Amino acid sequence: MVGVLDAILAKSESGWLVSEKCTYADLIFVPWNEVVISYLFAHHPNEFDIDNYPRYKEWTERLKERPAVKKALDMMVQITADGYAGKYD
Repeated sequence: MVGVLDAILAKSESGWLVSEKCTYADLIFVPWNEVVISYLFAHHPNEFDIDNYPRYKEWTERLKERPAVKKALDMMVQITADGYAGKYD
């Protein structure tokens, strides 16, 4: 999946998936990217190197710099922590 996104982004003049600007198509990948990268680093530490996917890495970093994305990721972290703490049991 990361390789596919990197290849699509390589063909994009704007650096976004389907337009000249960030759209829902880009934003929908934010939580997915967080889960995928966490999983790959945790379970395949010697097989996955994000630097092998430069366009994907840069795109992900640009997405995570957006204020609304930062807020959503912070909320995701808090909800996960609360869940592990038994807050929702």
